[in-house]
Amino acid sequence: MAKEQLTCVSCGRRISPTLRAVAFYCPNCGTTRIIRCYTCRQYGREYVCPSCSFVGP
Repeated sequence: MAKEQLTCVSCGRRISPTLRAVAFYCPNCGTTRIIRCYTCRQYGREYVCPSCSFVGP
């Protein structure tokens, strides 16, 4: 069974286990998991939910 490749929704960077990232469900639809890297969170870059097009900070 292959491991899921985690990528940041904002910048597309692959997330390694040592990178301080966060994963949460979309606050609008609650079905899609949003994953963001430390850098995008730190700079407040926007993300877009691929399911419902919700834009977050």
